[in-house]
Amino acid sequence: MTLLHAFGMLLIVATVLLTLAALAGLAGTLSSRKPGAALGVAGGLAAWYALVVGFVGAVSLLQPGRSLAPGEVKRFCGFYLDCHLGAAVVGRQRVTMIGDVASRGVFEVLTLEISSDARAEPMRPYGVQAALVGPDGARYARDGAAEAAWERQTGHSASFDQEVPPNGGAFHKDLIFDVPRDSGALALDVRESAFPDDVLEWFLAGDEDSFLHPRTLLRLPEGPTCSEAVR
Repeated sequence: MTLLHAFGMLLIVATVLLTLAALAGLAGTLSSRKPGAALGVAGGLAAWYALVVGFVGAVSLLQPGRSLAPGEVKRFCGFYLDCHLGAAVVGRQRVTMIGDVASRGVFEVLTLEISSDARAEPMRPYGVQAALVGPDGARYARDGAAEAAWERQTGHSASFDQEVPPNGGAFHKDLIFDVPRDSGALALDVRESAFPDDVLEWFLAGDEDSFLHPRTLLRLPEGPTCSEAVR
């Protein structure tokens, strides 16, 4: 957790408390039939929101985009700021066919390692989302049919919905993307996503999931020679 994250958390808490106080003030001024006072309270609250949004946006724009080396761990910090869970690309294969499922270009098969450096308690990732990003900014979603075929052919099956043991515990999950053969240097964008965390993180200064903040991407290992099929 950084000082910026901590300050962002305090800013959210202050905003919630100020909103509750403003709502109580609005109720009181309206019941007392004081529209001028009510308008002043509403205006003050709107000004505070504008300052918060401006601050979070400015912080995001000042943050450089990051690209982590192959195998380097990206930490999931999120709203609770524990930062114990992490993700890293630890394997890569390229094939054109998996069982009877053919690619339109080439299948990128990535082995993602979810790990934890928590000291005592097991942890569970939530709502993990992943997409491949090309050098031109094009995004490629996971191919569900190819992943199902991969699990049938290889017997490799894992769910993101499982606990990660503490003290360096980890599990592996294979992700498959169908990308053009000439897609260039690819990187993985992986994150946790769930409601209401996403809403809170959108306003969390310095957090990767705050609005306008550039993504932290995982560069892929050097691509092996493309195999024709996995059967």
